[in-house]
Amino acid sequence: MPEARREVSQDFGHSGHTLVFGDVVPHQHERLFRGPGPEQGGIGVHPFQVSAYRDAFRQVNTLVGFEHRHRAARIDRAKLGRQLFHTKQIDLDFRYIDAFFGNKDSHPARIRGAWKIEQSHQVFPAAIFYIIMGFDLNNQGDTSVSENNGFVTSSVGVLLMLCMAGCAGPTDDLVVEVETGALKGSRHGDVVAFKGIPYAAPPVNELRWRAPESPAAWDGVRSADSYGEFCAQRRADILWFELTTMSEDCLTLNVWTPDTDETARLPVMVWIHGGGYVQGSGNIPRLNSPEMAEQGVVLVTVNYRLGVFGFLSHPALSEAQSGELLGNYGLLDLLASLEWVQRNIAAFGGDPDNVTIFGESAGGALVNYLMVIPRAEGLFHKAISQSASVGLAPDARLRDRSGFQIPGEKMGKTYAKRAGVDKSDDVVAALRGLSTEELVAALDPNSRFTPVVEGDLIPDLVGVLFAEGKQHDVPYMTGGVSWEAALGRQIGGGFSPDRMYKLIPAEDRERLYPGLDETQRADQVFGDLIILSQAHYLGDQMDKVSSPSWQYFLSYVAEERRGHQPGVAHADDIAFVMRTLDADLETVSERDREMSELMNAYWVQFAKTGNPNRESLPEWPAYTEDQPWVLEFGDEIVLRDSFLKERIDYHKDRGKKLLARAQN
Repeated sequence: MPEARREVSQDFGHSGHTLVFGDVVPHQHERLFRGPGPEQGGIGVHPFQVSAYRDAFRQVNTLVGFEHRHRAARIDRAKLGRQLFHTKQIDLDFRYIDAFFGNKDSHPARIRGAWKIEQSHQVFPAAIFYIIMGFDLNNQGDTSVSENNGFVTSSVGVLLMLCMAGCAGPTDDLVVEVETGALKGSRHGDVVAFKGIPYAAPPVNELRWRAPESPAAWDGVRSADSYGEFCAQRRADILWFELTTMSEDCLTLNVWTPDTDETARLPVMVWIHGGGYVQGSGNIPRLNSPEMAEQGVVLVTVNYRLGVFGFLSHPALSEAQSGELLGNYGLLDLLASLEWVQRNIAAFGGDPDNVTIFGESAGGALVNYLMVIPRAEGLFHKAISQSASVGLAPDARLRDRSGFQIPGEKMGKTYAKRAGVDKSDDVVAALRGLSTEELVAALDPNSRFTPVVEGDLIPDLVGVLFAEGKQHDVPYMTGGVSWEAALGRQIGGGFSPDRMYKLIPAEDRERLYPGLDETQRADQVFGDLIILSQAHYLGDQMDKVSSPSWQYFLSYVAEERRGHQPGVAHADDIAFVMRTLDADLETVSERDREMSELMNAYWVQFAKTGNPNRESLPEWPAYTEDQPWVLEFGDEIVLRDSFLKERIDYHKDRGKKLLARAQN
């Protein structure tokens, strides 16, 4: 029989009980045996407080009767866990409690029990807790019990130890109460994760293509140790993550927190994933970062409806649901998630009055949409938009053409035809009658459902609303990376850099991008036109409000990617910001980690204070139209004055003209 590797003993003289904690005996949680005594090297490492023990003992004695001893699990867990057993690693399964008592005629001192420990949602090898009542530990063969202790006192002592070891510390921070019920998370080092939390009802049947409704409550404690399902989407060839089970029942979010104490009031960072509004998930590894939470923030990653499920418009829907918000169901999901954060995040140690939204690509674009949605006022207090293509470019409208954007309802009619329901007497009912798989199968790979300017939700083009000073007056950060064209080269077709390149007159290309070959020039045009000019334009318009803004540019290429790509690819910045490089790279160098830690420090500081600057970080001045400072994260950290000014100004001027035409 294996021996416990370490023991901790503590004698509580006033009760006559001696408790010995045997540590980690592999795969023995179904075995009953006595471990070695403290004379074999056990040391006391937990500073139990005798006075606190007496108070808690009296509390248990009051609560626990002869027939319902397991009710000791209901005692004040904070009092026991924080004062007596200083660990947050153990989660005891109370199904094993009865094994300690057997029937009423069995004395607890004669029964040895063991139970499983959970850490980070995995069952660890068993830890054996030996409860030896009222006898000398040196007398290994003596199992008699002092008559002075009595049955109730001995039983309560056992249960107290169980609560100290099992239901105190871990339950304190692994179980939280939200508006719909209790959630049990999982520990990841110093961080607790709560995954797959429903923030809205499943948008299925009659709720398909409607605003999200409140989620149903549940009884008992709901396990939150697994992600929810991926939102329904096409299994495209260029997916950057493993797409497993999909469902329309996907309106869940994940919370990573270093402290579930409601008084902690930590800053909250809500990540909105990208994927062109048609792909992606808030569940993938590079987004869910314990290391981010370890910096003193509560990290939330959100799932929202995608593609045809999240952004379908159709004349029949507009008629059938007159008076309802139309087309922007994925955005309405995000609003519902932010409202959920306001109501519930304090239970996870977060501060609902200090929420930062941030995202990349389509996620960054959705941040920009949220910046101008009146209904979003007060739901967030800072915003970070990374590599977003929304701002200067025209946005799609519900019924009218907007620049190069096809009207949403026209897109919907084309889709209904592909789905085979365009001739139906009731197109809406026919669409709702199709299965998830049938709706996905009818998608055209070249079609992209997007948010639309419609009604009170998005009252005008994003760029116009920013120029009018109608964006939310909150600190704002934006920027891009050095090879944004990687996205265009993946997607190809009309979105390829070679196609975008031809939108610019040849003489202007030669003048603005000298010394480059055609591929390099096309890639640079793509990045400036699609991403960087949008960021600079919105930064200029932040002068219309009182809150400051900051601009960044990432040119540092991870060392293993050097020689394989000409710059920082679109979306490479995510793992640097999140400190999840190990999920993105085969080999992470020391320089890579230093860059990740630096970027993360700025992002976290911005979330905490509304200003990315703090002591020990290179100075990062705010961006204004007159003084357009850009901090470049490259092999060196360089503060750029008027960064790429001639090129960016050229694209901003062309974009402003296009925006004006789209508005009229």
